[in-house]
Amino acid sequence: MNIISQKNELRKLYKQKRSEILSKNRDTISDKISSNLFSLNEYQKSDIVFTFIGTHSELATDKIISRSFSEGKKVAVPVVTDKAHEMIFIEINSDTPLIKSKMGILEPAPDISKQLTPTPLSVIIVPALAAGRDFYRIGYGGGYYDKFLSENIYLSSIVLCTDIQLIG
Repeated sequence: MNIISQKNELRKLYKQKRSEILSKNRDTISDKISSNLFSLNEYQKSDIVFTFIGTHSELATDKIISRSFSEGKKVAVPVVTDKAHEMIFIEINSDTPLIKSKMGILEPAPDISKQLTPTPLSVIIVPALAAGRDFYRIGYGGGYYDKFLSENIYLSSIVLCTDIQLIG
C-alpha cells in the first residue's frame, strides 16, 4: 500500500471516528477545546485569529469567533480561490453574510479589499481529521492549509482536535 492509499484510509477512519463522537457531544467537546484554546499564550497575545467555520461534522468554532470579536481581535476565515490549492483569508465581523461554497463550506464573499495578511502576532486555527503529538496533521487532502502555512512559516498554528483524533 502506498503513502497516498494509507493517508486516504486514515482519512476515512478518522472522519468516521470524529463523526461518531461529535454526533453525540459536539457542543460540549467544542466548548472544552475552545476553553483550552483561550488559555493559550499564543491566542491571548494574538491580534488576528485566522480560523475556519466548523461544519456539523467538525468542531464548532462559533464561540472562538465571537470571543475573538469581543476581545477586539480581527477574525478572518478562508475562502478557496480558483487557483490550484489556494485559499485566502477574508476578515469577517458579526454582520458578515456567509454563503455555502461549492465544497459546502460557509464562506464570506471573496472581497479582496477585506483580505488579511498574517502579522507576527497572528494565530491560525487549523482543522484536522487526525493529528500526531509530533505536530503532524492529516487534513482533507486538498493541501490548502499546507500551502498557506508553508507561505507563512512564522504564523502560530493550533490544530483543533479531540483525543480520539490523536495518532500515536
